[in-house]
Amino acid sequence: MARRQAGRAHVGSAQSVGSGLRRPTVLGRGSAAAGPTVGLRRGAAARFAPYAAVAIANMYEYQSAKDLAGNLQVALQSRAVIDQAKGVLMERHKITADEAFQALTHASMAQNRKLRDIADHLVRTGQLPPAA
Repeated sequence: MARRQAGRAHVGSAQSVGSGLRRPTVLGRGSAAAGPTVGLRRGAAARFAPYAAVAIANMYEYQSAKDLAGNLQVALQSRAVIDQAKGVLMERHKITADEAFQALTHASMAQNRKLRDIADHLVRTGQLPPAA
C-alpha cells in the first residue's frame, strides 16, 4: 500500500475553473512535490537498463551481420569479375590461370589501383588499363 501511494506522490489534481471536474496533473522536474519520485525513477531505470542493454547489443549484432553480408556480396561480385578477366587473359595469351592472376596483380600494383578495378576495366574494354 505504501508503494502504491509513493508511486502516486507525483500526481496531484487541478480543478477547472467553473466546473466540478477534476483532472490529474503531473508535476514537472522543478516541482517541489516531485522529490519522492526521484528514487522511484532511479529504480525503474535500474530495472529497465538490462533490457535496454540487450536491445542495444542486438542492434549492434544485427548491424555487424548486415555489414558482413554486404562485404561478402561485394567480394563475390569482385571474384566474378576477376575470374572473367583471368579468362580473357588466358584465352588471349594462352596462359594458365595463375599466370593470368599474376598479370592482373602486377598491373594492379604498378598502377596503384584495386585488382577488381583493373579486372573490371579489362572485362569492359578488352584491354588492361594504360599505365599512369
